[in-house]
Amino acid sequence: ISEIKKIGSVGVKLSIENERNFVVNESFEIINGTVSALRTDAILSLAIKLSREKTALLIKSIGIDINYEKNYSPNEKLKLNDIFSLRGYGKFVLLEIGGTSKKIGYILG
Repeated sequence: ISEIKKIGSVGVKLSIENERNFVVNESFEIINGTVSALRTDAILSLAIKLSREKTALLIKSIGIDINYEKNYSPNEKLKLNDIFSLRGYGKFVLLEIGGTSKKIGYILG
């Protein structure tokens, strides 16, 4: 704190007045379902409850973050434990891939 004199071109002074411990309350929801393929548009459409076509358009226009990297392809395959998010819709984790029916589980946060 004592070493910070400027932020950008603006002079600042920092001090600790009330030290608080912040508690983050995370809420999670398990989403289970069956998809036809492990493609981002199919899995995301299940998670955000939109049609696959509308989800593909969203991915193409604003992009989806897969493991914190921007991707604009609705055809991208997701793997177990991939973290993916769509701005304004939430963050998800692919927790489980069941046998041939491709049943999936998500945590929505």
